Amino acid sequence: MIRLASLRPALFPFLCALLACDLGLSGGTADPTERSLSASRIGDHIASLADDSMLGRLAGSPQERLAAEYIRDAFVRFGLEPGTPDYFQTFPIIRGPTSGAALSAPPEVGTSRNVIAVIPGSGATAGQWVLLGAHYDHVGTDTVDGSVVVYNGADDNASGTATMLEVAQTVTEYLDGGAAGGNRRSIMFQAFGAEEAGLIGSTHFAASPTVAMDSIVAMINLDMVGRLRDNTLIIAGVRDADVWPPLFLELNRDNLVLVFDNSSLERSDQFPFYAAQRPAIHLFSGFHEDYHRPGDDVGDVNRGGAAKVGRFAMATLWRLATN
Repeated sequence: MIRLASLRPALFPFLCALLACDLGLSGGTADPTERSLSASRIGDHIASLADDSMLGRLAGSPQERLAAEYIRDAFVRFGLEPGTPDYFQTFPIIRGPTSGAALSAPPEVGTSRNVIAVIPGSGATAGQWVLLGAHYDHVGTDTVDGSVVVYNGADDNASGTATMLEVAQTVTEYLDGGAAGGNRRSIMFQAFGAEEAGLIGSTHFAASPTVAMDSIVAMINLDMVGRLRDNTLIIAGVRDADVWPPLFLELNRDNLVLVFDNSSLERSDQFPFYAAQRPAIHLFSGFHEDYHRPGDDVGDVNRGGAAKVGRFAMATLWRLATN
C-alpha cells in the first residue's frame, strides 16, 4: 500500500442504482465459494514473492520483473486466458530510492508491468467485467551500517497478490468442472506494478484500459490482507452505495467482523477506478508496526486469515459476476 495520496474522488450518484439493479441480493446461482481456499498455497506464493532474493520487488527493478513473470506463469498454469497478448501491460515509470542515504540519488527512467488474465463470461452479460486486483511491488532495499536490509513486503503486498492467485485458481478449477452456465460476466485478474511509486500501474490501466471502462461493473482490490487480527476485515469504498453493506453481510460465510472505513480509499489501487466512477472497494486487514519496515516478513503472515479474506473476496466476485 502506498504511503500517501491527496486526491479526492468525484462522487457518482448512479452507483447505488447500478448495483441495486445488478446484484440481486437474494438468491443467485451456485457458486465456487462452497470450497475453502488453500492457506498452504497462499503461503507458498507469499514465500516466493517475499523471499530475500526478490530484494523487496522495487518498482522497475529486475526483481519486480521476476515477480511479474512468477504471476504470469501462475496464470498460465491455472489455464487463464491472457488479458493482453502476452499477459503484460507495460508502462513507463520514473523511480528512485525510497529510504536511507540513497535518497539524494537521481531518479531513473524505467518500466513496470501490470499482469492481466481473464475468464471470459457467457450469455447476455459476457461483455461486462468484474475485476479482482492486487499490487505485487514493494519498496526494495536499504543500506544500514554497510549491510543491505531487504524490505520483503510479505503483507504489503505479497499477501494480496497470493490471495488473488488462489482465488483465480479456485474459480478456474470450479469452472473446469463444468459448473455455472447461463449469464455470467467476464472476470479479470490484475496484478499491478509500481503501486508503491504512486499507484502508477492501476492509474495506467484506468487511463489505457484493456476493456471499455464503462463495461466494468466493479473492482475489488486486495492490499495487505495477510495480518488478520481478531477476525476483523476492513472494507473501504462503501460510502456512495447503501447496497454494499447488506451484500457483504450476506456473503460473510466465515463470520468476519466487518468494519467499513474509507480512510484507506485513496491509498491503493482501487482509487483510480473509484475516481473514474467505477464501483471499487479495498479489502484490508489493517496497518501494523512492520508497515514499510524490514519486519514485514513471511513468518508473521496469518495464512489462514488471508484464506478467509480470499473466500470473502471470491464470494463477492462471484456474486457480481453471476447476478
